[in-house]
Amino acid sequence: MPFVVRRGTGHIEKEAFGNMEDRWSADWEAFKDSPDREFADTEHFEVLQSRGMMPKKGGRILEGGCGYAHWVRSLHDMGYSVVGLDYAQSAIDLSTERWPHLELVQGDLRKMPFKDDEFDLIISLGAIEHDVNGPEAALAELHRVLKPDGIMHCSVPCISGYRRLGALPVREFLVNNPTVRRLTGRHPTTEFYEYNYTIPEYKALLEANGFEVIEMVPLHYHTRLARGPLKPIIHAVHDLRPSFFAHMVTGLVRKK
Repeated sequence: MPFVVRRGTGHIEKEAFGNMEDRWSADWEAFKDSPDREFADTEHFEVLQSRGMMPKKGGRILEGGCGYAHWVRSLHDMGYSVVGLDYAQSAIDLSTERWPHLELVQGDLRKMPFKDDEFDLIISLGAIEHDVNGPEAALAELHRVLKPDGIMHCSVPCISGYRRLGALPVREFLVNNPTVRRLTGRHPTTEFYEYNYTIPEYKALLEANGFEVIEMVPLHYHTRLARGPLKPIIHAVHDLRPSFFAHMVTGLVRKK
């Protein structure tokens, strides 16, 4: 079973977010002033490019959950026909003001305004896990708009070996403990935020929703642990077992 992660509003006077758009607008607020970044400099591009999964220039790409559209802008500059979709209207508005030439859409991954079989590649990074009812509705829509034999790179938080040793439940206890929250100036209540998955759980989920799994790739290993005297040990374990310290796992899949 996936592990349920809960989060609060971060404000002592505010118990809950009014709706999903309110939640995502608040989350993206922290990134609105972040500097431009290039998709070609990320491990996501390396994963796709090294496996020959990037489409030809001019290919149609969707980023589902694009936030402030840094990757959309970068992929557009690389010569792709790319569209970004996000639930938060504020993120779409700010990105459109900054880059009016981009194709950006406010919408829901569970009901997207796109044609069947429209995209050669879908990139969705840490988005589908945030539906309390599960990711199946979003996966069905992603499957619908992906071209036959199209590729999807879709990541979710990973219950890695490090987290299974206790890091995940300990962190969640501290984050959600009402006393700790009050002492740190936050409202004591929390609400559902996301599901975390083991790699076999996520692989089975993708297969059950009509995708052919090409490869499961651990991502974003915990570099904060690799500072100080533990650095050589952390790096050695990571080289031997990349999934042990993974923060995310992506499914590289094809539409059957």
